[in-house]
Amino acid sequence: MAPNCGEHVLLDQAVVHAGGLPFTVYATSSPEQVAWLAQHSDTDIALLHGQDQLTRWAGARPRRTVVVDPVTAGGHPTYDELRAMGRELLASDPGVVDRRRNALAAEDPVALVYTSGTTGRPKGVVLSHRNVLYKAEAWRRSTGVGPNPVSISYLPYAHVSERVNGLYVPFLLGGHVHFCGSLEEFPELLARVRPHSLTAVPRIWEKVIARAECIGAASPERMLAVTGLDRAVCIASTAAPASPAVGEFFERLGLPVASVYGMTETTGGITANRPAAHRPGTVGRLVAGCEARIAGDGELLVRGPLVTSGYLGDPDATAEFLDSDGWAHTGDLAAVEDGYLRIVGRKKDLLVTAGGENVAPLLVENLLQQHPAVAQAMACGDGRRYVTALIVPSAGASEEDLAAAVAAANERLARVQQIKTWRTVDRPWTVESGELTPTLKLRRQVVAARCAHLVEDMYATESMAVTQ
Repeated sequence: MAPNCGEHVLLDQAVVHAGGLPFTVYATSSPEQVAWLAQHSDTDIALLHGQDQLTRWAGARPRRTVVVDPVTAGGHPTYDELRAMGRELLASDPGVVDRRRNALAAEDPVALVYTSGTTGRPKGVVLSHRNVLYKAEAWRRSTGVGPNPVSISYLPYAHVSERVNGLYVPFLLGGHVHFCGSLEEFPELLARVRPHSLTAVPRIWEKVIARAECIGAASPERMLAVTGLDRAVCIASTAAPASPAVGEFFERLGLPVASVYGMTETTGGITANRPAAHRPGTVGRLVAGCEARIAGDGELLVRGPLVTSGYLGDPDATAEFLDSDGWAHTGDLAAVEDGYLRIVGRKKDLLVTAGGENVAPLLVENLLQQHPAVAQAMACGDGRRYVTALIVPSAGASEEDLAAAVAAANERLARVQQIKTWRTVDRPWTVESGELTPTLKLRRQVVAARCAHLVEDMYATESMAVTQ
């Protein structure tokens, strides 16, 4: 549990070379969550950065603790002391590292990555050396990025996307990684570093555009230069699709934002829109060597070298996820268009109306969020007579703007999917306030509970306004 820094990377790889299994814990995890993760994983050693992490781990009681910051280490060994112990061991037994490293096989675990736990306890996904090296090579081929690429590491290493892009791809290609201390520093660091590729969450793209518009530029070349993307071969949106406004901005610059699809269990992205084969509205084509099919109920099934062997200590969940033929049941509803994959929604998130109609809330929400007036949205309607929506408005959006957004979405929805009314929420949903997971997925049950009064108000009477 530490920020993205050189010590974090070296400690992670030290565990791998010693034959252990490393995993990173999100910095925002509560002491209760940390204690559960430590117990579930049977944590042997906690490698922590400083006092904040020590406080969060107080109830976890790992067998040993190492602290990077010597000022706050107390009686725990420090990172520098750990290195000194390693030097002594290597001097007394020069072959110790090679013996352990050479004993590792391709199918051995290289990392444990916990899911975000949108509906309950997170699950520990075991990734192998084969998983991550195949993914790194597939990423190289699909993006066209050459050797020794420059990149920025800013998402936590607890996030599978950052593990791939911030660790394994640079290892494979001999990359130069710059660590970003906070998201506030990101736009300036991006302009200075000028990475060869960038995979970012939607809010990062919005920050980049805000900086570009603030500085101003007369040409696409100048605009790319001031944002720091003039050397970028490819850019992509992760965790959620980029908004149409973001997409249009970079399309004008000749650098389309690709959408990818994946999950922790598939070592991150298993599809990609390539720079030379980009289809907006889809998540691209499958990575070479992987397969997909659509089950009878619309669920996307995938298999191939990117799929995990299972969940740590949870054979029942593993059996539910992986069938006997090796197909991983993603839980996502999808459709295929000319080989391009389009995600429709989550199977378990389906709203079943009082009339028995199935509605994918993600479809409704994505259409709403395509309008600049809508910052965030959540569709409601499970067990109800019709679909409604909770909306977090964008700054400066009026009621008329929101009405237009709902009307535009309804034009593209079937009658049973259409939003009959909506209510606005007065503050954004964030990771810190608990409505979003650390990977920016919506915690629907949390939002529903906190906005229960708004939801009940929307269904209090049938004589409510209906957006035309």
